Amino acid sequence: MALVNEELHMNVPLSSLLEVRTIEDMAKAMRGQGAEGWSSLVAVQPKGARPPLFCMHSHTGDVLYCEYISQGAGPEQPIYGMQAQGVTGKPAHQSIEEMSIHYLKELRKTQAHGPYHLFGFCFGGMVAFEMARQLREQGEDVAFLGIYNSPAPGTLKGWPLGQITYLKRRAEDEWRRLKGMAGKQKAAHLLRNIRNFGLLVRRTAVIEGVEVLSKMRKNGNGARRLTLEAINIAAAKRFEPKFIFPGKITLFVSSEVARVYPIPPTEGWKAFASKGVEVIEVPLDDKGWRGTPFVQTVGGRIGDLLRSAEVSR
Repeated sequence: MALVNEELHMNVPLSSLLEVRTIEDMAKAMRGQGAEGWSSLVAVQPKGARPPLFCMHSHTGDVLYCEYISQGAGPEQPIYGMQAQGVTGKPAHQSIEEMSIHYLKELRKTQAHGPYHLFGFCFGGMVAFEMARQLREQGEDVAFLGIYNSPAPGTLKGWPLGQITYLKRRAEDEWRRLKGMAGKQKAAHLLRNIRNFGLLVRRTAVIEGVEVLSKMRKNGNGARRLTLEAINIAAAKRFEPKFIFPGKITLFVSSEVARVYPIPPTEGWKAFASKGVEVIEVPLDDKGWRGTPFVQTVGGRIGDLLRSAEVSR
């Protein structure tokens, strides 16, 4: 896909592979849509009679994970992913509030009125929450709000390097992994962690520096110099809503992943749901969210929950 974009001077998002399944169809789509024709709304699984599930992207901006939720939810559950505008070559949204306004316009092209079913992966949990807030303000019902491994709003101040808890847990996790490895594997893992930590330091310094510069200039334009991932991380750090969702939040959590946050999502989200948080533990194999445990637990459980909600109505 990177070579296609380079050779043809286009911005074809990876998520296009979820909508067109053959090379011939991809060529037709690219010829018809051009560089600016890709939408934030990705039809992962548009067929099925049930109300659709709309899934928000992670901080990377893509929605490839939706394919695995679709596998677990079954062919009768329509699923749409919402990818970041920045991955399609258009200007990235600078705040969660801004991107939520845009995503709701896209969402309503498929479903004009509620009840709505929303889901967010990591960073996307905050986006889904803000979309639920805006929908409620517009008089619409949000029947399902699900999130996976998402930090609660307001818990990322100083994250990651300014939070001792995060650094301590990360060091403990990596030390535990190292002890179970052989010599060559251990050396490769250690070098990879050193490199990743260096990237983390540089990215954090850039994000914090740009945020300070934007505040000094009072124009908010500094963030436009960041990568899409850094823009989304900066937006998550600034996101501090006062809204309390008038229902239950379903939190899917993989403890070994979510424990890197200073305040566990299982605790942080309690302040944002009037009817509490239902916690569903998600086991992971070595394939992570591409693995069978994720597919069956997250996709399968979402399918069950939405079927139950439909029957109860």
